[in-house]
Amino acid sequence: MEAFPNARFYVAEREIEKSIWALSLPERMKFLASSIDPGDLTKGAELARAGRLVLVKEDMADVLPGIDLHIAPDTHSFASLWVEVRTIAGGSRAMSGCWLAISSMPTRISAGADPRPRAAAPICPSVSPSASQTNLLLATEEMLKAVGHERRRVVPVHEERLKEVFPLRVSGAGP
Repeated sequence: MEAFPNARFYVAEREIEKSIWALSLPERMKFLASSIDPGDLTKGAELARAGRLVLVKEDMADVLPGIDLHIAPDTHSFASLWVEVRTIAGGSRAMSGCWLAISSMPTRISAGADPRPRAAAPICPSVSPSASQTNLLLATEEMLKAVGHERRRVVPVHEERLKEVFPLRVSGAGP
């Protein structure tokens, strides 16, 4: 938050509500809150007080030009958001923490090969304590539809091997 003092933060309203609910459960049910940092909720309250928190109740188109937010309830978390970025060239990219395992994505695309994996290729969900595998698979399918089933156009932001699939490229053109 401090690194971006003018930024607005978008969080699904349900994410906050269900996180507080999970933290209020009896000790024997704390598994549902095992991935929640109460400090994040405190930071959210600070952002709200500063007028920098936007609660997302439903999918939002053009949060910024060409950038849409989609709610994926009970997937990676109680209400994960995934981001669709529409490019000038007409394609889309999707970014999410509720994406499939990177093992389902191509790691290298050989010259001349069709870079589009088959739409019927299996989806391997990653799960969290609050996840519904059905919702996760359905949200993943929506992401895939948004990018024309080109898995290389989905950026799984929490994946450890992200840099292997999307290597950093430094351009001489500058920032």
